[in-house]
Amino acid sequence: MPNAVVGVTEAEATAQRLLSEHGAYSPIELLLATNSLGYEDYRAWRAGVRRTLDDALVAGVAQTRRLVEDLRAWARSLHLHPDHVPFYGVEGSAGVELTASTDEILDALLHTEYRAQADRRQTDLFLDTSGMTAANELVSALSSRRADAAKTCLERLARLDAEHWMLADATMLVDALATPPPAGRAEALRLIAALERQWLPAASAVLRGGSRDFVTPLWRDIGTALDDGAPYDAARPKEHASFAYSHGLDWANVRRTVGEVAHHRTEPALLELLAEAEWRLRNRREAVALWFALCWQAPESFAVAVDAPRFPDRAVQKSWERLQDQDWPGVTAAWLPAWMVLDEPGVGRAIGATGGASTPERAFDLLLRLRAGGSDREDIDNRRALQELHPGLFDRYLASLDA
Repeated sequence: MPNAVVGVTEAEATAQRLLSEHGAYSPIELLLATNSLGYEDYRAWRAGVRRTLDDALVAGVAQTRRLVEDLRAWARSLHLHPDHVPFYGVEGSAGVELTASTDEILDALLHTEYRAQADRRQTDLFLDTSGMTAANELVSALSSRRADAAKTCLERLARLDAEHWMLADATMLVDALATPPPAGRAEALRLIAALERQWLPAASAVLRGGSRDFVTPLWRDIGTALDDGAPYDAARPKEHASFAYSHGLDWANVRRTVGEVAHHRTEPALLELLAEAEWRLRNRREAVALWFALCWQAPESFAVAVDAPRFPDRAVQKSWERLQDQDWPGVTAAWLPAWMVLDEPGVGRAIGATGGASTPERAFDLLLRLRAGGSDREDIDNRRALQELHPGLFDRYLASLDA
C-alpha cells in the first residue's frame, strides 16, 4: 500500500498550514510535507548530487506541474503576494544557484513563494541599501551553511548597522555553524538544549521556512552521537537517538534505532516515531498498522498525534474526523481501526486480522471477516457478535452494504 499521490484538497490544507506557520506558502515545502518529494532527494539536489528534482518527484513532472498550478490559483484567490526565491547549493555546491526542473514552467513555479504580507524584517532584505544588501548576503550565507562567509557578512552588517534586528539571532547561528559535532552523549544533550532554546528560535526569525535546512544537519550530528546502543528510557525520550534523527528527518535511522529497542511496540512514543518513519519512507501499510497499534495501546496518545497539524497521513486524519462526527457514546481512538475498515476498506484488508482481545480489536477482526465473506452461518454469527460489541458500528456496516 504505497503512499497515494497527493490530491488538490489535501494540498490546499497543507499549504494553508504552511502559510499559518511561516507566513508564506512554498511549493517545494508543500512537496516535502506531503511526501511528494523525499527529503533525502531534496538534500541530494541541494548538495549538487542531483541536477534537478525531476526524477525525484513521486507524481512525475507533468502531474506535479498541474498540482502546483492549481495551488498557484489557490494562492491568488487569497491575494497572496508572489516572490521569486532562488535556491542555492550547500556543501560542495555552496553558493551555486540551483535549477529545480528542466520544465521551465515548473521550475518557475517551484521558485515562487507566496506571502500573506511582508513585514519590516522581510521587506528589509530586498531594499537597495548597503545595510540591507549586507543583510541579504548574510541570510544567503547562513541558508547555504557557509560558516566563513556568514561570519564575514555578520561582521560587515554590524559595521553598517549596529542596531540591526538580525544581529543577535544571526550571531547565534554563526556560532552554531562553528560548533563541532558532539563528541559523546553528554555533549549531544547539551547541544539539544542549545538547539531548542537558542538556535532554532534564531533560525526561525532569520531564515523563516529555511530554518529547517539549517538545523537538520545539527540534529543528525546529535543523533549520531546518541546512537551508542544505550537503552531506551521512556522517562527521557529525548536522550534516544531516534528523537534527534526524527528532527533531522533521517527516517531510515529512525526506523533502525527504534527497531533496535526490544520493547518498542509497547512504547507509544516509539510507535509514533516508527509510524511516521515508515510513512515518510513510503511504506504506508506498515505506517497505518503501527498507528492502529497505537490506537489500541494508547488511544489518548494517538488522538493527540492525529489532531496535530503536522500529522502526515491526511486520509487517516479525515477518517478520525468522520469517526468523531458519529453520535456514539464513548468514542475513542481505539475504535478508529474498525471504523477505517468501512471508511477505507483497502487499509483493513492490507493489514489483516489482529487476534487481539480488546473489544475494539475484536470489532476490527469481525469487520474484516464480514468484508471477506463466508458461509451464511458464519455471516450471521459475525453480524450478531458485532452488534453486541458496538451497535453503532454494526448499523454503519449495514449502511455500507447499500452504498
